[in-house]
Amino acid sequence: MPVALIYITDTGRSLAEKLTGLYPGAQVMKFASEAVPALWETHGRLVFIMAAGIVVRTIAPLLRDKKKDPAVVVLDEKGKFAVSLLSGHLGGANEAAREIAAFLGGKAVITTASDVNHLPSLDLWARDNGLLIEEWERVPRIGTRFLDRGTLYVYGEIDIPLPGAFQRVGEPARADVLITNREDIYRESSSVPDRAVEQLYLRPRNLVLGIGCNSGTPLDEIEEAVRGVLHTYNLAFSSVRSLATIDIKAQEPGLVAFAEKYSLPLASFTPGELNRVPGVMKSEAVFRATGAHAVSEPAALLAAAEGALLVVPKQKVGNATVAAAEQKYYTEKRN
Repeated sequence: MPVALIYITDTGRSLAEKLTGLYPGAQVMKFASEAVPALWETHGRLVFIMAAGIVVRTIAPLLRDKKKDPAVVVLDEKGKFAVSLLSGHLGGANEAAREIAAFLGGKAVITTASDVNHLPSLDLWARDNGLLIEEWERVPRIGTRFLDRGTLYVYGEIDIPLPGAFQRVGEPARADVLITNREDIYRESSSVPDRAVEQLYLRPRNLVLGIGCNSGTPLDEIEEAVRGVLHTYNLAFSSVRSLATIDIKAQEPGLVAFAEKYSLPLASFTPGELNRVPGVMKSEAVFRATGAHAVSEPAALLAAAEGALLVVPKQKVGNATVAAAEQKYYTEKRN
């Protein structure tokens, strides 16, 4: 996470140089508004030692969204106050402000409501537990409800520890937040509850897809097959963690392009490895062509590792076959 320390005056430069003790290798530079856009793209943290108004006017045209913008911290020239100005949670500006204040013996200025009220940040908690937020536009409204009430009601289909202010509920309709890999948690219900308030889906990344395909099958056909199968089985595409196939298909252009498009790891296994997986649907045609009795089901189970459950048996769609295994869920810290 490259850090830039940006100053205007000689006093500011001295403070920036002092901060290299906290951020070794940080770029120290004199402020020039025309240089900031390039820093915005290449650095994870920007520390401005100057008036906040200058910083606001400079960065305003660069703002995109909270998932992409770097952390911005503003310091006065005496180092008395470290103000978290932008990307406090996901970008890490709150953390940076606290680090800088502790290093300089100053005070961190944090204005995010969850921190001020000593409540966990929903987006940070989701990130630190490997849960993907699909509808970011709902997060502020769910967060406001959480702050007003002091409790967040959570329905979860995985075993995951909850912070003290999060209360687990047994019925989806009672929840503010739904932790599930099901595309629509109410689809199988005979009657859908009438919710007065919106709900936020958090997706565990716990699905592994096993994919087989004929040579030359294009990316678009593979993606259409995958999305169609997942929709049929009421599973969310955003819960897909990785892909798996047989070794002779590991360089298949369409499959490789599909994996790269969504930054999904692609594992491959030899026929011998696939043939050792019990209880899968076998095919003589597949065996004659590849030496494996099956591809998609055993590949998914092997890649998902011990304890995985086959939740989608092999589905043939055009030139592709798709199966899905559900991993034992685990949290994954993202530092």
